[in-house]
Amino acid sequence: MSERFRGHGHESSESPLQPSQYVEYYEAAQPHEEHEEHHEEHYEEHHEAEYASLPSRRSSRVSQRVRRRRRSVAFFVILVLFVGVVFFAVQAIKPMLGGLQAADYPGPGTGTVEIIVPDGATGRTVATELKEKDVVASEQAFLEALTAADGTAALQPGTFSMKAQMKASDAVSVLLAVSNDKVHYAAVAQNLRIKDTLAVLAEGTGISESEFEVLANQPALFGLPAQAKNLEGYLSPGEYRFPIELDAKGILSEMVAATEKSLTEAGVTDPADQYRVRHDRQHHRI
Repeated sequence: MSERFRGHGHESSESPLQPSQYVEYYEAAQPHEEHEEHHEEHYEEHHEAEYASLPSRRSSRVSQRVRRRRRSVAFFVILVLFVGVVFFAVQAIKPMLGGLQAADYPGPGTGTVEIIVPDGATGRTVATELKEKDVVASEQAFLEALTAADGTAALQPGTFSMKAQMKASDAVSVLLAVSNDKVHYAAVAQNLRIKDTLAVLAEGTGISESEFEVLANQPALFGLPAQAKNLEGYLSPGEYRFPIELDAKGILSEMVAATEKSLTEAGVTDPADQYRVRHDRQHHRI
């Protein structure tokens, strides 16, 4: 019996642990269990952080879209305000812009000023000539009136009788002869005798030829030297557009002035010399 007990004890070599052995087993297993618990805690913390970051990222993207939308709205509002300010500012100063318009005379002008438009002259060169002779108040006013009349390409060469301090639009009308009611046109050809010249003037202006003849025989009225017996040789040829208010004396004065100007530009300034040159030319023409 004692052997069977011993044999049984032999067969049960893995007999239950003694109390002291339980303590040892527990202490040996404790680090492993703590490691597993730590791993589980780390896993839970990691996933909790990851899950927690998902709403944060989503809210960040939403916040960016909101900020961009707000910036767009703010920019649009600022733009609208700027346009509104500019509009009202322009409306406020518009009445003052009239002071910035090109200077212009009210007209109708005074006296007689001879203007010669050379062949190929442009609106700018004519404007400069008119301004220098005080026919118009400013080149810009004349150019604007010329453009309004579509006359930039319609300027014709010739000698024109104008006035000092004319309204720009009136000066344009004279140069363009836009209406027979405002100007009289006369084309005096080269080498015409005085009688033929006076006939052309009478036809173009409606003034009687006899009235021109009476004046043409009084050269002193036009400041010519005593040697001159009439206006023969002093009536410069060219295309003329005479204002309708210009009388026979004014028309002849304009033509004489054109002749004297051409002689002066040629270097012949003395009236006696001018008469001699005109007389010689007339003699050779005969």
